[in-house]
Amino acid sequence: MILTNRVRDITEIGGKAYNLLSLGIKNTPPLFVCPASYFERAEKDGSLKAQLDKDIQNLLSDKKLYAVRSSAVDEDSASDSFAGVADSYLYVRK
Repeated sequence: MILTNRVRDITEIGGKAYNLLSLGIKNTPPLFVCPASYFERAEKDGSLKAQLDKDIQNLLSDKKLYAVRSSAVDEDSASDSFAGVADSYLYVRK
């Protein structure tokens, strides 16, 4: 599976996802992250996009709405902030 909902190396999933996954808050919506290494490998292996599509289809329900957010691994760091640059989509259906 390409997507992960487990804490990984911060350089793989970025600070925001790392911190959210580290909190382990109960009774919150599930969070899944596509690690940065996927994009590096996808440039060389076209079949990875099909695998990501399959992973997403297997995780999502036709009966729920989702929030989808794009971001970057180094989006927020000690020296830089890119607030408002990434896109967010709310009420997304499968």
